[in-house]
Amino acid sequence: MTLPAAPFTMYHASPSFNRDSILSTGLWRNNRYPGIFKTERIYIADSEEIVTDFAEQTNAIEGLPEAEWSIFVIEYEEFPDELYPDPEWGIPGVYYVERDVPPDHLRLVRDITLPGVFK
Repeated sequence: MTLPAAPFTMYHASPSFNRDSILSTGLWRNNRYPGIFKTERIYIADSEEIVTDFAEQTNAIEGLPEAEWSIFVIEYEEFPDELYPDPEWGIPGVYYVERDVPPDHLRLVRDITLPGVFK
């Protein structure tokens, strides 16, 4: 795997009802508070476009009504030791970490509103 130069930036998307918690306490692995995927991994990507697509696909797959999602940037000074390409998604640029991301590494980029999808 080719590592980006430090400092570098990654992105994360989450339903906006998590926004305040994420900004105050960071990203926690879901073993504490199970979310959509009920996993001990935090999924991140190397572009805002990838996490926006992820939010849109999740909204469609889950058949959710109109939903607001928050896009976060994660800024690292050093490449995290536990950053792995994600084999389950099979999408270049998607990674996971198996440790929490502290709030001082996170910044809200924007909120997006996705149209409702009804099955």
